[in-house]
Amino acid sequence: MQRFAAKKWVDVVMGDGRIIEEGEPETIYSNPQQDHTREFLDRY
Repeated sequence: MQRFAAKKWVDVVMGDGRIIEEGEPETIYSNPQQDHTREFLDRY
Protein backbone atom coordinates (compact mmCIF):
# COMPACT_ATOMS: atom_id res chain seq x y z
CA MET A 1 0.00 0.00 0.00
CA GLN A 2 1.35 3.41 -0.94
CA ARG A 3 0.91 6.45 1.24
CA PHE A 4 0.78 9.99 -0.04
CA ALA A 5 1.36 13.07 2.08
CA ALA A 6 -0.36 16.30 1.17
CA LYS A 7 1.71 19.40 1.84
CA LYS A 8 -0.08 22.52 2.92
CA TRP A 9 1.59 25.92 3.04
CA VAL A 10 1.05 27.85 6.25
CA ASP A 11 2.31 31.34 7.04
CA VAL A 12 2.96 32.58 10.55
CA VAL A 13 2.94 36.18 11.76
CA MET A 14 5.03 36.77 14.87
CA GLY A 15 5.22 39.66 17.29
CA ASP A 16 7.03 40.05 20.59
CA GLY A 17 8.46 36.53 20.23
CA ARG A 18 5.12 34.76 19.96
CA ILE A 19 2.82 33.61 17.18
CA ILE A 20 0.17 36.24 16.52
CA GLU A 21 -1.60 34.57 13.61
CA GLU A 22 -1.14 31.52 11.45
CA GLY A 23 -2.99 30.06 8.51
CA GLU A 24 -3.14 29.79 4.77
CA PRO A 25 -1.37 32.71 3.07
CA GLU A 26 -4.49 33.72 1.09
CA THR A 27 -6.47 34.07 4.32
CA ILE A 28 -3.82 35.92 6.28
CA TYR A 29 -3.13 38.45 3.52
CA SER A 30 -6.70 39.01 2.35
CA ASN A 31 -8.55 38.78 5.67
CA PRO A 32 -6.25 38.99 8.71
CA GLN A 33 -7.99 38.34 12.02
CA GLN A 34 -5.58 40.13 14.36
CA ASP A 35 -5.00 43.87 14.66
CA HIS A 36 -1.24 43.29 14.80
CA THR A 37 -1.33 41.50 11.43
CA ARG A 38 -3.51 44.19 9.83
CA GLU A 39 -1.19 46.95 11.07
CA PHE A 40 1.86 45.09 9.80
CA LEU A 41 0.34 44.51 6.35
CA ASP A 42 -0.80 48.14 6.10
CA ARG A 43 2.84 49.24 6.47
CA TYR A 44 3.94 47.11 3.53
